[in-house]
Amino acid sequence: NKPAGRPPKTDKSLKESLLDAAVSLFARTGVANTSIKDVGVAGGATPAMVYYYFKSKEDLVEEVISARFLPIVSEIWHFEEGEFADPLGMTAGLQKRLIEKALALPWFLPLWSREIFSENGVLRNHITKFVDSLPIRRFIGALRQGQQDGTINKDILPEMMFMSLIGATMLPMLTGKTWESILHEPIEMERIALHASSLILNGIRPA
Repeated sequence: NKPAGRPPKTDKSLKESLLDAAVSLFARTGVANTSIKDVGVAGGATPAMVYYYFKSKEDLVEEVISARFLPIVSEIWHFEEGEFADPLGMTAGLQKRLIEKALALPWFLPLWSREIFSENGVLRNHITKFVDSLPIRRFIGALRQGQQDGTINKDILPEMMFMSLIGATMLPMLTGKTWESILHEPIEMERIALHASSLILNGIRPA
């Protein structure tokens, strides 16, 4: 027999639906503007059912971060050992994975823009804590070694390379629709992605 108060769906299916609903709402309206009731309505559950899985809104936020957002960031930052010996290929691979996730997950770019780029973003501190577990220092070190070897432009700042990559990739993808309406001509997302890749990879090659 099911314990009293247990939702009719299986634990896994309803919980996953609620997490999907939450991450989409966080991307669309922001964490601060999303209520437990909003998540329940979007996920097909009552507030009581949401609270069955998540003790509080903060608990829900933590689970969205750990179950939805951070695994994607980890995949983007996954390198094979040999990649660090080729800083140009390493950077291309990092940007390629970032673009793939941005194209595959409609919530990824808006969530990053709203909750991490913004100084008041709720997720900003969470991702900052997580950064130490990523191979960022090895990425920077590989770029510096490339500069010494003459394979990477000596004028770039390796420690700013990822943020430059983020800006050159995410901002055009986020604002593509706005520029379409201003210019009155279509701008395909795949073309924006190719533009961003060319911009970064040609920029880090030796002058």
